[in-house]
Amino acid sequence: MTGFGAGHSGAGRWDRQSWSLVLGSIAGIRVRVQIVFILFALFWVLSGYQEGMLVTSLLQVGFLFGVVLLHEFGHCFACRSVGGRADDILMWPLGGLAYCEPPHRPGENLITTLGGPAVNVVIFILVLPILFVAGEVNGSLFNPFVMYVGDDLAIWSFALRVLFKVNYVLLLFNLLPIYPFDGGRVLQELIWFRTNYHTATVWATNIGMGGAVLLAGISLWNQELQLAAIAVFAFIVSYQTRREAEIMGQMPENEFGYDFSEGYTSLERSMGSSSHRPNVLKTLHGRWKAWSSRRQEEHHQKLRAELDRLLEKIHQHGMESLSRQERRILEQASKQLRSRK
Repeated sequence: MTGFGAGHSGAGRWDRQSWSLVLGSIAGIRVRVQIVFILFALFWVLSGYQEGMLVTSLLQVGFLFGVVLLHEFGHCFACRSVGGRADDILMWPLGGLAYCEPPHRPGENLITTLGGPAVNVVIFILVLPILFVAGEVNGSLFNPFVMYVGDDLAIWSFALRVLFKVNYVLLLFNLLPIYPFDGGRVLQELIWFRTNYHTATVWATNIGMGGAVLLAGISLWNQELQLAAIAVFAFIVSYQTRREAEIMGQMPENEFGYDFSEGYTSLERSMGSSSHRPNVLKTLHGRWKAWSSRRQEEHHQKLRAELDRLLEKIHQHGMESLSRQERRILEQASKQLRSRK
């Protein structure tokens, strides 16, 4: 599962805002582990020890952490490959969150989303042939509701079966068309190609809420309480995201002064429509106008980038997350846009 938003900066080994331990940085990407995840891992291992499955529990926790972390790095590097920003990963009990800021276009967002599952597919392709050659492949290995992989195996094949099972379940789980899982985001981005951002979000979150209810029911039937809790979380996130999309999508002439209905990049159309360079520059007056036009266009480009960042912040955290200075930037942009109409 992936979170798209602004990265968190800061130094030190303890992040008080998210109650997480900073493990370090790889390729400029900070990795944090929330304290609840650590407690959850300890509880999992202790339960396995009490049931005589200490080795299995240790392998499951270790592979779960490793596979999820690689999955999130896949999102980050995919985001960077399309010109976006990705500098932070948070590991928490319900999965991982890669804080990515791809360009606000459906193609770039789709590539960023697919970068995570692509890592799981690579692990799947590498491990399955080894298990097949070793004769360790059977039907239960592909049952996502059965985590037991046997206890009469050599340690290397046992470890590979646990790795395959953890990776396989995570891959299937993430590809469910439930927002904000990767499958739900892929659905949103595919719809976005044919319509605007907010309409695509409403459609994807509506489908996500229905899928979350179905997943919760199946999970409870199979007595998978953790999976049911994740389904409830997905329903809440889908509902909140849908409400935000509906509110912003219904504000064609709002306090910010432009139409949100085509997504954040509608700024380019509303701000850049009247900015153009003279074709012939024969006089000093013409050259002055050309220079002024270039300066104005550079100013609008910077303003567009800043507004895209602020609007994404509103989408992720709400209006109350904006500082006074950020609110002034929005007000200033609103006045400029109204004066250009």
